[in-house]
Amino acid sequence: MKKFRIFLSVSLIILLAFGAFSFGAFAVIDTYSDGESIDKSILLGNQTSAKTYTTELKSCANMGNWQKYSENSIEAITDCNTDYISVDVKLTNDGVPILMADDTVDRMCIDAEGNTVTGAVSEKTYEEISTYFLRYGNGGELSKKSEYIVPSLKQALDAIDDENTLIIDVSMEDLGKVSGVVENEEKMNKVMFRLTDADSRDILSIIEKNEKFKNLIIPQYNGNIIFGANSLLKDTVDAKLNIVKVGTKNRNGVVLYDSYTKQFKEKSIMAMFSMVDEYSADRSDDITGWDNVISHGYSIIETDYPELLERYISSTEEMKKELTDLVRMCESYLGGDFSADSSKKFTAAYNTAKSYVSGVASQSQLSGAFYDLSEAYSELEQSSPDETAGKFTFSIGRIIAVVLCGGGIVVSQVYLFKKRKK
Repeated sequence: MKKFRIFLSVSLIILLAFGAFSFGAFAVIDTYSDGESIDKSILLGNQTSAKTYTTELKSCANMGNWQKYSENSIEAITDCNTDYISVDVKLTNDGVPILMADDTVDRMCIDAEGNTVTGAVSEKTYEEISTYFLRYGNGGELSKKSEYIVPSLKQALDAIDDENTLIIDVSMEDLGKVSGVVENEEKMNKVMFRLTDADSRDILSIIEKNEKFKNLIIPQYNGNIIFGANSLLKDTVDAKLNIVKVGTKNRNGVVLYDSYTKQFKEKSIMAMFSMVDEYSADRSDDITGWDNVISHGYSIIETDYPELLERYISSTEEMKKELTDLVRMCESYLGGDFSADSSKKFTAAYNTAKSYVSGVASQSQLSGAFYDLSEAYSELEQSSPDETAGKFTFSIGRIIAVVLCGGGIVVSQVYLFKKRKK
């Protein structure tokens, strides 16, 4: 009996020693240096999404490049290199769609002799309006007569090239006749419609009745009520549309909250923000305003300064490429044998930079992320022996060792208990 107990004790010691060895031999150090577990597939961006999402910034010229020409003129349209050009369409008395922002010709038109003309567009024939000239810029009594005539929608459709999409602002009442002209010109693939007097439910109804408008209408929400803003996104997804226009008069409105704007990416929706109307959230139509709006997740900016916006977007894309290269270079250093503080700072900077290159980001966000990641990379420090010694996670070898040790202990205790009982 005594010999058996000695044998059992020696066997138990061997099992415990094997377990201790296994904890070291089968260890795979896969943690942060501060002991927190790490998921490398997340850090390296190996997750895939079922939906696609465009991260490119887009520009929309409001009424063309009217700063150089006249608003809604053919010349202002053809001078634009933007992705979208928004124009306003009204119907003449004989049902011809023309480009005009106001219901009247008072602000923008002047006759061939330089005399002021007045009256509602709907009360004049196209033949009469086609003899009018536009005033320069955005018109007004002090604006001089230009050499540009009031264009018809047909002329505008002929003027757009393969790089542009014409966004037509039109009322629900006039949508049928206006879309009919577009169809006759075989340009439905080159336009989108923004209904000036319709909500998202109206748009759903229109699409249900006529599928030709699917993905051709841009629903809008201008306000500061989260339920209305969320309803817009839900209706947009239900209608299988991919662009919305959102605005608010409130500088810190709910449509600028991250909790709301993050849904653009989640739902694969491109969101437009206009800097040219009363719903611009008190943002200026310049680099400062664009940068702020884009940092909130909006990817299409409507502006009165298309040339400047195009330069901003071009330089932003260059910055994103540089940050992308830095992120790729830093991938191999994730989970490395570095000190706790430097590793934590580096990982946080990497994750921020990774989110910016995989989504919509402004110049200020990109430049800040580039600086932070560069600094964190340069400050990486090798971990001390004490820090490295305490880092481990469970591996298959360790689990087997624990099971063997536990089994040995149980068997020995059962045997001894039975012996004592006898």
